[in-house]
Amino acid sequence: MEKKNLFKSIRFKLVGLPLLILFLSYTLFTVAAVYFTKQSVLHTMREDGLELTRQMAKRIEQSGLAYNMVNEQVEDKIRIAGKMVLSQPNVNNDVLKRIANTLGVDEINYTDSKGVIIYSNLESSIGAVFDSNHISYPVLSGKQNELMENIRKSRENNNYYKYGYVINPKGGMVQVGILANKIQSMYDQTSYQAIVDELAKNPKIVYALFIDRNLKATAHSIKERIGIELKDEGSKTAAVDGKEYASEYYYDVKKVNVYDVLTPVYINGKHVGAINIGLSMEAVYDAINRTILILTIVGIISFLLVGVVLYIYSMNSIKTINKIKEYLGLMANGDLTKDVDEKLIKNEDEFGDMAKAIAELNNAFKIIIGDIKLRAEQIGKSSEGLAATSQEMAAGSEEVAATINEVARGTHTQTEEIADVVNLMQDLAQNMDNIYEKLRSVKASTDDTKDKVNIGKNELNLLLKSIEDIKQSFGMVNSKVQNLSQSVTSVSSFTDAITNIAEQTNLLALNAAIEAARAGEAGRGFAVVAEEVRKLAEESKRSADEIKNLITSINEDTKEVINTVNNVDTHVKAQIETVDKTVKSFEDILNSVEAIAPSIEDVYRSVDLTVEVKDAVLSKTENVSSIIEEASASTEEISASSEQMSASVQEVAEAVQGLAQIAEELVKSVEKFRI
Repeated sequence: MEKKNLFKSIRFKLVGLPLLILFLSYTLFTVAAVYFTKQSVLHTMREDGLELTRQMAKRIEQSGLAYNMVNEQVEDKIRIAGKMVLSQPNVNNDVLKRIANTLGVDEINYTDSKGVIIYSNLESSIGAVFDSNHISYPVLSGKQNELMENIRKSRENNNYYKYGYVINPKGGMVQVGILANKIQSMYDQTSYQAIVDELAKNPKIVYALFIDRNLKATAHSIKERIGIELKDEGSKTAAVDGKEYASEYYYDVKKVNVYDVLTPVYINGKHVGAINIGLSMEAVYDAINRTILILTIVGIISFLLVGVVLYIYSMNSIKTINKIKEYLGLMANGDLTKDVDEKLIKNEDEFGDMAKAIAELNNAFKIIIGDIKLRAEQIGKSSEGLAATSQEMAAGSEEVAATINEVARGTHTQTEEIADVVNLMQDLAQNMDNIYEKLRSVKASTDDTKDKVNIGKNELNLLLKSIEDIKQSFGMVNSKVQNLSQSVTSVSSFTDAITNIAEQTNLLALNAAIEAARAGEAGRGFAVVAEEVRKLAEESKRSADEIKNLITSINEDTKEVINTVNNVDTHVKAQIETVDKTVKSFEDILNSVEAIAPSIEDVYRSVDLTVEVKDAVLSKTENVSSIIEEASASTEEISASSEQMSASVQEVAEAVQGLAQIAEELVKSVEKFRI
């Protein structure tokens, strides 16, 4: 319970809570600062490590290129020396010595086909034999044209030599040897082991090694670990995949944390392995520890300073709050005589504003309490007079209620009589409405009949016009058919003429054929023409006969059409007469309907006027009935209101007595305030 009250106290809110927030914020800031510091240092270490390994990889590549270049130059000198020896017509020891001095080589040996040295610039080498186990046997046996050995140390002294072998087409071979101490020295200075040893001299580097593509450490700063096989992800990434890699790593050999950095190595564009260094993490952790220490010291000092300031401020605030609390307690107990301390009012902060507000509230309470006392006394005096008046009003309201009850009974009787009159008027109105509706139906039917007669007349007029048009059209058809008949007759005469011409042409062609036959060979062409003319004449006659038959058929059809048109014309004339009679009948019906319509309209107006008068009378009667009913209801309401008023006056009298008692109690309650 005390802990709960402590957390709810103003002191905790003013001191404890801000300090807690400050502590949490600073702790979060410290953690973030340490994290970002570590990340920044690791990033720098990664970049520095990668840059260093890149430089070493570049150095290895350049050294390898230089070594290969020098090695190739030496091999070229060996080839030149061998070819120069083989190009000599006669080979002997003196020739070999002269070539060795000229080219600057140290040893030249000339062998026979069995591998025995028969000539040499060094007499001690004559008689030596290269057997089948010697490295040069592939050249001696003719399987290779040449072979170049790697630089090797002499078995007789500490010198290094580069040996090469060139095949002799006549059998045997030439061995050339060059002193390679300088080349070996350059190789030793730029070898993988020399580079990792140089890297290991840096105190920040825990280890350095070169990893070939088979994941073996061919060079290591810790000699005991040369030849070990690597299986970690970083070694595979750099030595096999050819990608840079960096990660934090715990080095079991020396029991320290290192930052492992690997960079792939290329020579002549060929991936040969990777250079790997382990950077000491001691500096990183020293920087992190220094950062934590500095931030912790700054945090403690800041925490203490803020805590002291908040404590002093909270104590002053709590003292002020306690004084304000004391004044409010006095006001709650009814003591308004003590004023707020002027020192509190003069404060220019929120506490000063609170003190001013309490002082103003105290003064307002004094005025309100004094006014309440005065008003309570006045209410007590007024309630006594009001009680007497309410009793007199109660007696008068009872007399008014009795009189109104008499009026209500008379009004009720009048209401019943008027209700009977209203019922009779409603029956009369119902009958008038029925007559009015039936007459309206008759009027509507008459108007509808008139409209339909007009429509029928118009339709017949349209029919009559259509029949007249048909009659005219058939007249034109009859005229055209007559003209067609005449044209057909004319065509028939033309076909007769064509037939006669064709017969005459046929006869002329026959005569021409006879004359051509008489003429013999000279008239053969004319006979052919006459025959063609005869054929054309026969075809013309056949065509004319066919046309004549068609004209005869058309002439017969034309006569039938003329007869049909005449019959249709007769029927059309009969229909026109029938339609004329029907139109006249519709006109008679329309005249009769138009004669009836005015009479129906007059009757409709009279009945309409009667209905309006009926509605007015019925409305007035209903209004009178409503007024009487309202008057009756009003009298009843007035009677009820009078009774309620009488009861209310009694309640007012009782309330006035209660008010007088309340006023007396209010005076007693206010008296406890001391102003």
